[in-house]
Amino acid sequence: MGTILKENFAFHKLSGIRQGYSAAFSKKTDAIDSALSNVAIDKLNLVRNLLLHKSGIVDQKFLTGARELAWKVQAENGKPIPLDGDLVSQLFRPVFECGMDLILAVDGWVSEKSD
Repeated sequence: MGTILKENFAFHKLSGIRQGYSAAFSKKTDAIDSALSNVAIDKLNLVRNLLLHKSGIVDQKFLTGARELAWKVQAENGKPIPLDGDLVSQLFRPVFECGMDLILAVDGWVSEKSD
């Protein structure tokens, strides 16, 4: 899908991935949109960006993003994000579930189109 739509959507950003899927599966996409719009993905994306761009040091952008998601993460500005097994599990488990939901939704959409 990325190969076909990469000219029109920024697949290197979460917003572009969401737009690309919505465009590719424009009809009967409630299950697809639901999987992709889960706030768990946004939380993981915040942490990913913090690790990649700020070496895991919490900044105001991260704190603002967490607040906008109503995420009460225990993190202090200027200090490393306290990643432990519990937080990592809280971040990854729902995203894996969203991934499974997305696979099932796309498979259902494809099956419906081939009937």
